[in-house]
Amino acid sequence: MRESGRRTWIAFLAVLGPGLLAGLSDDDPAGITTYSVPGADFGYTLLWIIPASTVLLVQFHLMAVRLGAATGKGCVGLIREKWGRGAGYFAVGGLLFANFGTICAEYAGISATLALYIVDGLLAGPDWGAVWHRSLVPHLPTSPAGWIAIAAALGTTLPDG
Repeated sequence: MRESGRRTWIAFLAVLGPGLLAGLSDDDPAGITTYSVPGADFGYTLLWIIPASTVLLVQFHLMAVRLGAATGKGCVGLIREKWGRGAGYFAVGGLLFANFGTICAEYAGISATLALYIVDGLLAGPDWGAVWHRSLVPHLPTSPAGWIAIAAALGTTLPDG
């Protein structure tokens, strides 16, 4: 293998590893619980949140990758450079708080998902036409609980990115 081809392959793997892990980051117990509870409460009505939040997550990751590639620094490093050490420490504190919350949600999600399996969802006999329609055509909720469910779905998806 030529040296340039080898460097290209190493660069590809360096980008693929973190990208693959980030892409799998929302297949966690907290995310599954956050998606399944509104599904049980609202049926197919809020399915459009899943593809919409996926598009937002991809954009979020692209922005982070481009910032890192262009500057060679992470999020906290950029915050510290632009706004100073105090803002950097504040960002680190926010990240620690968010990660602690995520860990708590993981354990709560693990206990909640023990009763949920994909086979049960398929055996329930979903109306696949309605699933596709509600996944692609947004239907806004008519209650405050529906808006909270949208905020929860976006909240479990985007910050993990």
